Amino acid sequence: MHPQSSTQRLPQETEEWRPVVGYEGWYDVSNLGRVRRMRKGGCSHVGFILKAQINTSGYLGLDLSREDHRHYGQIHRLVAEAFLGPCPPGHEVNHKNAIKGDNRPNNLEWVTHIRNAHHAIELGLFVPPPGFCGEQCGASKLKEVDVRIIKAAKGRESQRSLAAHFGVAQPTISDIHRGKSWRHI
Repeated sequence: MHPQSSTQRLPQETEEWRPVVGYEGWYDVSNLGRVRRMRKGGCSHVGFILKAQINTSGYLGLDLSREDHRHYGQIHRLVAEAFLGPCPPGHEVNHKNAIKGDNRPNNLEWVTHIRNAHHAIELGLFVPPPGFCGEQCGASKLKEVDVRIIKAAKGRESQRSLAAHFGVAQPTISDIHRGKSWRHI
């Protein structure tokens, strides 16, 4: 079965339906990533399963409408809101297995944009462009000389004190020591 298929599921899974957040009484979404109409509208009847389309980013989505309001909804977001709860501020949906068409609730999680980007990099889905590392990265607080000092101080000074000295978080120092960041130095 194609990984982007909205009907990708295991045979033993039973379909559970919940209202689409913001469209309660108009649409339901299932734990298998399907959306059905709950009110008669246009040419469709109650229970009509809408056909999702793959957008330019590779995610499944469809148009939802109620009265005079139209909204494009991405299936993974609709499932997450219905089954995982409201989106925490500053968070977005991550597909744990990186398959954009696998919109089952147990494959989705709310994460920050930074965590989502790190997940994509870890899985090799995103390769930062040249010049996106080290001092060339506009978000970098550290300079090459700082990183060399941090690497030389490994085991001699605590990560916490190094972090305080250079004005960064302790996990940043840990990432440098483990070779997870600033690998080119």
